[in-house]
Amino acid sequence: MKRLLLDAIKGLARTAEIWGDALILGIVVSIALVLMTIGIHFEFLRRMPGIADSFGLRPRLRILIVMVGAFAAHTIEIYMFALGYRLLDAIYPPQLFDGVFAGTFADYLYFSAASYTSLGVGDIWPLGPVRVISGTEALTGLIMIAWTASFTYLMMGRYWRND
Repeated sequence: MKRLLLDAIKGLARTAEIWGDALILGIVVSIALVLMTIGIHFEFLRRMPGIADSFGLRPRLRILIVMVGAFAAHTIEIYMFALGYRLLDAIYPPQLFDGVFAGTFADYLYFSAASYTSLGVGDIWPLGPVRVISGTEALTGLIMIAWTASFTYLMMGRYWRND
């Protein structure tokens, strides 16, 4: 166990030497994006039951409002990561993406959606600090999608029981 831990620390040290400031930049941007994602998702999920109730629809139809809100939250979060990639690409000198990548916002959005949903198509791949961010985005997307699924399950129990 001690040997495994030492090897892991040596590996991290080598990575930090190779990436230098890029690793720190990737971690800082990842933390900021994750915190914003959690905040957005929390607020959407917190407000959706009240918004769904305000339409005065039958209880079962209210779940559609909740689903539209959840989809909107995920879409905003994907756009937020895409914007983060775009801004980072503008301020960080070396190229941050390779593959079939033209540098349009659509490319950033496509890469973000593929990362967030853990689809990982592989036609665009990250370089430098974006490698850390894209890995973090995949984990964040997985957690947000699971959170949405459990929330939707609770809302279905609440609304379908009353219909």
